[in-house]
Amino acid sequence: SPGSPGRHPRSRLFHAPAKGPEDHLVSFWLGWALLVCGLQVWHLFLPVDDRVRMLTAGLGALGLLLDGPTPWRRWLHGAWRNLPLLAVGGLAAWWLSNLSMGGPRFGDSGLYHIPLVRWNVEYPAVPGLGNLFPSFGQAHSHYLYLAWLDVGSFAGRSYHLANGILLLALAGRALIGIGRLVRKNDACRMTDLFYVLFLPAVVEWGLGIFLTSPSPDLAIFALGVILSGELI
Repeated sequence: SPGSPGRHPRSRLFHAPAKGPEDHLVSFWLGWALLVCGLQVWHLFLPVDDRVRMLTAGLGALGLLLDGPTPWRRWLHGAWRNLPLLAVGGLAAWWLSNLSMGGPRFGDSGLYHIPLVRWNVEYPAVPGLGNLFPSFGQAHSHYLYLAWLDVGSFAGRSYHLANGILLLALAGRALIGIGRLVRKNDACRMTDLFYVLFLPAVVEWGLGIFLTSPSPDLAIFALGVILSGELI
């Protein structure tokens, strides 16, 4: 039920209690997908500005309040048991954050990726925008996500955040699988092995030109891996 202690927000939506850290990461991807879907509806009427950022942040804070302190206690308890894995995750976050400070290196970023993000921030959906410039007709929903991150110090530079966040979540799932693979007392499932085997591809994408590009290519790759892993 919605008021049951120890349930993750995902359990309130699908009546499936979170059984481990991988379920919390699934909740992240579900939240990201719901955010993008919500932004698509919002952008039909209004620009992606501070109003929708405040609305979504408020909904997230409400979810945390309704969840209570029990999930945080579980996180702290699990953190003590997995300090080496958390240390590796911290190094991965540091590595990705340094790479994410670079500028876009994909040619189409200046051609229409960054301009489309600016259109999304400044205006609601413009009918016939592709008639102004054909590439502006490629209104991929990923650009709405970039517009949503276009705030504060990252205004006009949300490409430093967008793909790095998604890649870090994917790397985190692979690290969970590695932890279960090396510990004899934890059962390593086929899904865990699947994510572990994808870790070299995650590293390759981190070193590639799409990490700091507003292009949706990396997001499509990450979502494909997550969907495949969950289907397994």
